[in-house]
Amino acid sequence: MNIIQKIKKNKKKTFVRVYLNEKIHGLKSYAHTAVGEWESIKKLLMENDIDDYHVETICVNSALSLLDIKEINARIEYGAVIREGVVIGKEAVILMGAIINTGCIIGERTMIDMGAVLGGGTIVRENCHIGANAVLAGTIEPYCEQPVVIERNCFVGAGAIILEGVHIGENTVIGANAVVTKDIPANCVAAGVPARIITENRKYENLTENDLRGI
Repeated sequence: MNIIQKIKKNKKKTFVRVYLNEKIHGLKSYAHTAVGEWESIKKLLMENDIDDYHVETICVNSALSLLDIKEINARIEYGAVIREGVVIGKEAVILMGAIINTGCIIGERTMIDMGAVLGGGTIVRENCHIGANAVLAGTIEPYCEQPVVIERNCFVGAGAIILEGVHIGENTVIGANAVVTKDIPANCVAAGVPARIITENRKYENLTENDLRGI
């Protein structure tokens, strides 16, 4: 798998944030900040005989950086963690605390709600809503040949768990706190642990939380 091979081959890096100190009227303040790979920054500190600093470790032996999101035409809120290799469609919304691993594809106008976790390689198509604290299992650790795929116009309720390799058909609703262990076809409502189909041949599009009360 390309993602796994890339992680194996990439040089592992430890990134830090370093605060360089200076004294102002007897008070210590952090006047300068540097962010980078620890080995390079440590070398510069030693070469310039700098010993008054504070180090915060960002990550240790990481194989991938975070995604550069500056030019992405989407709404991405503070505190979302998105790794390099993620593709985000236009007008998608990613809220605070969401964690999105490498290789994920997020379709246009899809919302990834607060605290949701998308494992590596997950595919979520257009116009979906992945509810708060939902977990979509990935293909990397542990390895799974097939990713979770959520087709367009789906709603995954808060706290739901979708296991490795599961395919959710379009226009389908997964109830809150459901555990989905096998494929769910299009135009269904599924809920429970393990999830089972409770309504079939229903079409849901552009769903909101208010629309789903009572399901």
